[in-house]
Amino acid sequence: MFKILTKDEFDALTHAQQNYYMQQKKEHDDKEAKKLADDSAKVAVDAMKAEIQAENQKLIDALKAENKTALDALSAENKEKLDALEVAMKRAKKGEGKLRMKGFSDHIIEKLSTPEGEAMIKEFFAGQKSKFQVKIGDDLDPEFDATIKAMGVPAGGVAPEFTPIVGPGHDEFHARNIIPVFPTTSNAIKFIQYVVDGTPGLGFGTVAVGAQKPSVNYIPTVKTANVHKIAGLLDVPDELLDDVVGFRAWIAYELPKAYMDAEDLLYYKGDGTGENHLGLWYQASNQSFPQGSVTAASNTIDKITAGITEVRKLKRATSAVVLSPVAWQEIFINKGTTKEYTYPIILDAMGVMRIGGVPIFWSNVFADGEGLVGDFAHGTAIFQRKAMQIGYFDQNKDNVEKNVVTIRLEGRTALPIFYPESFKRLQLTVTT
Repeated sequence: MFKILTKDEFDALTHAQQNYYMQQKKEHDDKEAKKLADDSAKVAVDAMKAEIQAENQKLIDALKAENKTALDALSAENKEKLDALEVAMKRAKKGEGKLRMKGFSDHIIEKLSTPEGEAMIKEFFAGQKSKFQVKIGDDLDPEFDATIKAMGVPAGGVAPEFTPIVGPGHDEFHARNIIPVFPTTSNAIKFIQYVVDGTPGLGFGTVAVGAQKPSVNYIPTVKTANVHKIAGLLDVPDELLDDVVGFRAWIAYELPKAYMDAEDLLYYKGDGTGENHLGLWYQASNQSFPQGSVTAASNTIDKITAGITEVRKLKRATSAVVLSPVAWQEIFINKGTTKEYTYPIILDAMGVMRIGGVPIFWSNVFADGEGLVGDFAHGTAIFQRKAMQIGYFDQNKDNVEKNVVTIRLEGRTALPIFYPESFKRLQLTVTT
């Protein structure tokens, strides 16, 4: 069984163990999301079954009561009339059945038994006609005509078939797939962030016996990341919940995906104003050039490699790169300046592209030439005060007057960024 680690437990792991933990956590999150959707769908279906069974029982009870009252009210005279009418209807139906059982041969014999038919037979045998022309089912024989006409489908006679509900598109990959998620019971995350003044060796040095030891140049700063609420409302008519089979299950599947899209926008590019998270993009610095042979005019692969190098020069690890979909595409196509393919880009067993062992992901939060490289496994974390929750409310604004149900999904999280220097903004050149 997968166990969510606390931050201290997570930090105690080796780098390889942390990467393995993040991979296991992603699989756990996917299973939990599927379980939430399945459980919500089952609850919705069971509730609908119970409602339908209750309504059916009411109808049955009402019909029984009405039938008993009607039968008791019938007099003996009315019963006799009803019996007589039933006998007459059976006789008429029996006669109609015999009439409709008349086949083609019976109709042909009837046609040929007329004076015109006899004349036709004589002309045939005398060689004056090469074939019979017998018309059946015309206006002179309406009974037969009625039996051979094709029956059309009346308008609205066929019930429509409903396919599953279709919703908007969502990203497959989310920030919480590469950023550790920890539970919290607080409304703010405080931590002490140490930086150094740039002295070589961090201030450590060799000393003579009995000599004054140098001071280590650590500079502390207290940082705070507040918990913010991410929420959204959806108003739907109650008929939609009652009449459309599977709507509640679809909502339980759809809204969490929309919620995680909103999370991505805040975690990557939240501007920190008002109740917004301060995202990674606005705490990271631009990558600088040149880095060795890599310049501002270099291709996408070179710039990503240089970004990884720049983070490593700051003695931080790089656990992932997140780019725009177009930038990811340019890496995968991998053409030279003269448009020829150079060497194939290989994806790992999980379908993930890697450069220098660092996984490359994409997100629609970023514009075509944008990307972010950094230590997502250690440099930041998501502290979850309240996991995403779905609620249904019929008391909101004029819901009662208009028979509207308000569906709410919300969660509360904080995003402390421990090592801002471990993230670099990539400015990529996307060519066409």
